[in-house]
Amino acid sequence: NDDAGTRIDWRLRTGLQNLGTGQLKGMDSVYIGHTASGRIVLKCIVVEGAKQIEHWYELQAKDTDMHIQQRIMTGKGLKSVYWAFELSNLDADSELVLDIVALHPLYFDRRI
Repeated sequence: NDDAGTRIDWRLRTGLQNLGTGQLKGMDSVYIGHTASGRIVLKCIVVEGAKQIEHWYELQAKDTDMHIQQRIMTGKGLKSVYWAFELSNLDADSELVLDIVALHPLYFDRRI
């Protein structure tokens, strides 16, 4: 759980991607199949102008050792062509066994 008393943080991050299209898109929801202990956060990273902006969503803690699927509803105003996603721990003793991440984008008519 630690390295000689120093907390070990973990994270899993994708690169920026256009999800297969140059269309502007929002993210209706993200489904995560996992087993976790401690507090976990999903970060949605979007490009606004020339900046990458992070939006944080904490997964609801579930007291179970079984695989579960959680739905994370993202902010309705988030729109971008390029998206990245990151899962990371908020607690030093958080653990994650990840099964699947399913994205449900909403596509808009505008192209870049």
